[in-house]
Amino acid sequence: MEFIDFQKNDENIYELEGYGIATLDVAYDTKSDKNKLDIYLPTIKQEKYPVIIFIHGGGYVKSDKRRHTANVLNALQLGYAVVGLNYRLAPEAVYPAFLEDCLKGLTFLGQHADQYKIDKDKMILWGETHGALLACQLGIKHHRTENYSIVGVISFYAPIDLHELHFRQAKAGKLSQVDGFFMDELTFGAQGNELLEKLKMANPLPAITGDEPAFFLNHGTLDDEIPIDFTHTFAKALQVKGVSCTVNIVEGGKHGMDYYASQERNEPVMTFIKETFEIGVEV
Repeated sequence: MEFIDFQKNDENIYELEGYGIATLDVAYDTKSDKNKLDIYLPTIKQEKYPVIIFIHGGGYVKSDKRRHTANVLNALQLGYAVVGLNYRLAPEAVYPAFLEDCLKGLTFLGQHADQYKIDKDKMILWGETHGALLACQLGIKHHRTENYSIVGVISFYAPIDLHELHFRQAKAGKLSQVDGFFMDELTFGAQGNELLEKLKMANPLPAITGDEPAFFLNHGTLDDEIPIDFTHTFAKALQVKGVSCTVNIVEGGKHGMDYYASQERNEPVMTFIKETFEIGVEV
């Protein structure tokens, strides 16, 4: 589906013509104006809806929950709810605040599942770049709590090993900068050896136990920002522990969600979503 302009229906409730209803800017915490989420429900009537939570990328310094959501919102046509989740960004906050905000958002959704007609035991996380890393960290370390169950994780080119990425960028003289600051220093609030240790601790792969939900790892062969071998390494770590893992390598695929918005490139993701929700989870 193409992105549909919102038609206002109430104070913060909008209609997506023919596709569903959006409740926008729901506050899940009070720490920041960023602690808000959007909830989209399809026109297809159900008692409660399996839900896909989209976590945007942007290096923890930019972007928003409504950017790159067009292909995610395709899930409305399959009868699934969609949530766009914002979290604090640097320099307002530093890691692990981004992860803590996402966890708080998931907890909020679980605690208010009846109010918003979502199935707290059927959640899929979908993240891109640094948002994908957050989704993967949640899927590995926080996939099941008393408030919700994550049954699948969709990762679009996650920088799964920030320490290794930092090392490679430094070696190539391509460390990312924001307003005159090196991005990792800004987002982790540290420098030197302290920064390197914090980057290592952000890697979720050592925490994989084998009890994790199914993963869908997407990466393009022409991604010029996140090395494709990161996804291969991630897949191997999951497979060694017996975690269900689908690897979708897109020939000619570039870095950025817009490249994958076509029906052909989006279909494998939708297939994973349908199959994962059909399997569900025992609670």
